[in-house]
Amino acid sequence: MKHILVSILFSAIWFCSSAQTILMTDPDFDQINPLDCQVINQTVGSNFFDDGGAGGNYSPNFSDTIVFCPDLITNSKINVAFSFGWSVGAGDTVYAWDGPNTSAPYLGAHNSITDPSGFSVQASFLNNPSGCITIAFKTGAVVDSAGWEANVACVSPPQPFNPHMQGYVNGNLADSMSVADTGMITLCGQDSILYVATADFPYSLENAGLGYSQQDTNVTFKWFFSDGQIAVGDSVWYAPPNNAGYIITLQVTDQFPYTEQIVSSVRVAPRIDFSQTRALSDSICQGDSVVLVAGLAGNDTVGVSSTISITEVGGSFAGLTFLPDGNQVNYEAEIEITGFGPGQTLSSGMDIMRLVITMEHSYLGDLEMMLSCPNGDSIIVFNSWGGAGIGPLFAGGFNGGNIFLGDALDLETSTPGIGWTYNFSDTIPDWGNMATEFANGNFLPTTISNGMAMNPDSIYLPEQTFEDLVGCPVNGIWKLTIRDNIGSDNGYIFDWAIFFNPYINPNFESYTSQIVDSKWFNGISINDPQISGLGDTTVTVAPDSLGLNWYTFEALDDFGCFSDTTIYVYNTQRPVTTNLDTSSCSNQIAVEVNLADSVFWSVYSGDSNNISFSPSNLDTSVTISTIGTGIYLVDMTLYTNNCIFKDSAKLIYVEDLPNDLLSDTIVCSPAFILRPSVLDTAGVYTYEWGPTGETSDSIVLTETGTYFLTMTGCNVISDSVNIQLYQEPSIIGDFLICDSASVAAVDRTNLGGYWQLIQTSFAEGDFAFVPNIDSLYIAANERGLIEIGYFDSICNSIDTASFVFQHLPSASIWDSVICEKDVPLMLSAEVYPKETISYTWTGNVKDSVLAVYEAGIYKLEVENVCGVFEDTVHVSFRNCDYMIPNVLTPNGDGLNDVFFIKNREFYTSISFAVYNRWGMQILSTQGQLAYWDGRTTAGELCPDGTYFFVVEIDGAEETGSITLISGN
Repeated sequence: MKHILVSILFSAIWFCSSAQTILMTDPDFDQINPLDCQVINQTVGSNFFDDGGAGGNYSPNFSDTIVFCPDLITNSKINVAFSFGWSVGAGDTVYAWDGPNTSAPYLGAHNSITDPSGFSVQASFLNNPSGCITIAFKTGAVVDSAGWEANVACVSPPQPFNPHMQGYVNGNLADSMSVADTGMITLCGQDSILYVATADFPYSLENAGLGYSQQDTNVTFKWFFSDGQIAVGDSVWYAPPNNAGYIITLQVTDQFPYTEQIVSSVRVAPRIDFSQTRALSDSICQGDSVVLVAGLAGNDTVGVSSTISITEVGGSFAGLTFLPDGNQVNYEAEIEITGFGPGQTLSSGMDIMRLVITMEHSYLGDLEMMLSCPNGDSIIVFNSWGGAGIGPLFAGGFNGGNIFLGDALDLETSTPGIGWTYNFSDTIPDWGNMATEFANGNFLPTTISNGMAMNPDSIYLPEQTFEDLVGCPVNGIWKLTIRDNIGSDNGYIFDWAIFFNPYINPNFESYTSQIVDSKWFNGISINDPQISGLGDTTVTVAPDSLGLNWYTFEALDDFGCFSDTTIYVYNTQRPVTTNLDTSSCSNQIAVEVNLADSVFWSVYSGDSNNISFSPSNLDTSVTISTIGTGIYLVDMTLYTNNCIFKDSAKLIYVEDLPNDLLSDTIVCSPAFILRPSVLDTAGVYTYEWGPTGETSDSIVLTETGTYFLTMTGCNVISDSVNIQLYQEPSIIGDFLICDSASVAAVDRTNLGGYWQLIQTSFAEGDFAFVPNIDSLYIAANERGLIEIGYFDSICNSIDTASFVFQHLPSASIWDSVICEKDVPLMLSAEVYPKETISYTWTGNVKDSVLAVYEAGIYKLEVENVCGVFEDTVHVSFRNCDYMIPNVLTPNGDGLNDVFFIKNREFYTSISFAVYNRWGMQILSTQGQLAYWDGRTTAGELCPDGTYFFVVEIDGAEETGSITLISGN
């Protein structure tokens, strides 16, 4: 906290009629022998001199130290002011310490070179409770100055205190300041803040028992707002006048008077720019739709934009730059940067925070990009061109091929695609350069063309560092150069910007906000909104209401502030046409159109030579006449309020009809729609059917019989008809046969027909096929398929059916005894038939194989479409562990005559070797019949004694000893 002294440095000074003279050579006035503050004053003459006194020069090679301490028990401090007759040469120095000795905090060294007008030191308030000052003087061998006349005084300094401020937005109960006392408050437009000031007085008379009184009631609170407003009091309201940032300074002054100051700030949410939020048309015709766009500017239709409060130099946007097809052609876009210091240059590559380019191009492989500063120095942003050519910008390239930049329109057209924003930075990159990310496949799919484009969702490194632009002027023309090396594909640079490090701007102070959510609301019939917080904010609306319709777009920024704008669309009503689709017994029909500015009639269908419009085909009320009967389709084009509407009229001119209305018929269907075969007479004739009594122009028949029709209109006519309804054949029969035969029947009319064999999987002679008039007998002894059909020659219709012959399942399982070492036992069964069988073992295991871990009885159920079959199996276990004997007695008594491994039959691989006590091998053998009868391989009986063996059984090795006792 900065302490500001706004008055003289003492509140009480003690005077005496005779001044005390102090020389540098005098004894210390330390805490044991302090200065008499009653006779020391600061305002009258000098009282402290060098060793030469008031009229003489100081001595050469002089060195001494003196301590000054006050004798008052209150907040008294020593002040020494070297400001009278001050002249100390360059080789001589006065030193000072904040305390009673030279171990106290060092305050500095001074002479006439460092301080031509003198200096003063005072004991600090907080860090020096003794109030003492220590002074040392040291001179050189040559005296070239007269010395000093100084003043030593006791002072009572001001008492520091701690001011506080709180801010309550719109009177809320919680302090809104982000950091207590000196933080920031963020506001929305039209918000206001209640500022409240308090202070802590730790050294006041009330709290410390010495010094002077300090409390909220005897200090002054004064507020200074950077928009020029000033207020006094411990509670004040402040309403920022604009969407900008403001500095709030609180000064608290006590009665000394001494002032402490703290500073906080306010940021009002920047104004949201809705200038590009609009309807693509503010007037539409009834039945049409309109696109509502909430956009940034120009070619960008994504989101809305927050303005920048207080200008930040840099980030100037260039205009739209077209990149047409070019064969080794350079295209340039320039921006001018101003506002930095005159002659200011880049001192570090970090002075450029970001290069931002919004663009699209349908082929990356032929592009190079270069950034140039005002003095012509340049760097490579990226180089994708790896081919040959005359004078490329840079050698080499990563061959970007068919990858796009942005959502390009790959149609060889000058119509812009959708620009994506690519960022490049040395300071805050998330990715490598574009060559690296191309190699990593860092692509996103495009939408308006079927392709892939470089991902714009983070920050790339430039291929050449911004450090290479150190020394470039900041102010001036910055240039972006794009080289297109192949005469195909094109694109656009929509805008680009350079954002400099704000701290290099001498006038820096700016901020903006981010849009965190946005939406359309309160509209009428907003169809299929495609809105996301920072995504595409276009919607298509089709107003139901005629006249003026309104739609509001609302944006929420990261300040928590809502802003909105309202778009109006006028929906023009289509004209009203009467007497359309009319029938008449005369040759004239009158049609009238209301709410149309003008109309144009034309004939769409029918002989236009037989039809006429009166007064003309441009009148809104017209009589349409014809020669003879017929049906005419008449088109009308209606104009009103710049809208063009299309409509048509069906005009039927009817005279006397003939009596031949209906024809006898045979129908192969359970239902039939009967209607007269005459000209469309809607609106002219009425209908009466007998015997049903129906009065519509058609009836649905479900029964054979005679029907009558009477039509009354321009004349009265009658006719009758005989209708015969026939049912097409439909086979009724079993589709799955689990025995050997089945019968199929046909549900059909009596017109007759015949059975036929469509296909079968049986060989000839393995099945029976016996057709009758209304039924069919089929049989087979094996499994298989027979497909048959019944054909009706009158209705020319056939129905088919498939018959599948199947058998009950069967299964066989055998009891099993296995070694415990072979667990689990995998149980399986012989099953017939093998196809379309499901298995269920004990434990509800649905598999063809069961893993068994315990002895017991297990059941298997097999099932197919014909039924279920069960079988059981008994599983038991035995101990099959091998045993190796340790005694061999080959004496022919039938006991231990042979050394062999018991239970060896349960193992697949057995070998062993026998060694004498000296490690010599006596025998080596293998296989389940391997044994040792106490003899060597030569047949000689070995002497009695202990022998050693090595046995390997199914890969496991075991060693031991055996005692041979032959009895010899």
